[in-house]
Amino acid sequence: MPYSIEQRVFIVEEYVRTTSIMSVREKFLEKYPEGRVPAKSTIQDLIKKWRTTGNVSNMKRDKQPTVRTPEAVANVQTIIGRSPSKSTRRLSQQVGISRTSCRRILHGLKMHAYRVSVVQELKEVDLARRVRIV
Repeated sequence: MPYSIEQRVFIVEEYVRTTSIMSVREKFLEKYPEGRVPAKSTIQDLIKKWRTTGNVSNMKRDKQPTVRTPEAVANVQTIIGRSPSKSTRRLSQQVGISRTSCRRILHGLKMHAYRVSVVQELKEVDLARRVRIV
């Protein structure tokens, strides 16, 4: 279980006050007897983080930039509007983004891939046979 912000601040403050890792561990155990004692490397990492950023909370990770920009969504929407039977493979080649991103954009636009398949024409005789159980 990760340490709370309050516990992290206590570790840093105690280290600044005493400059001793062993003292920090002892004081931590006195204040938080139910918790586990931080390891030497944990204390060193917290101090290093505090010195470099001035903060003891976890850093937010950068997300990968998205290709689903408003321009890309508008581009997909206009292309599909012009030719609704276009496959996602052709669409992705035309727009220049992956098929998965195209499918996600289409899903966001409440559209889905659908292609009408050509089948045999039903004749008058077939209508009766189609309902009859063989």
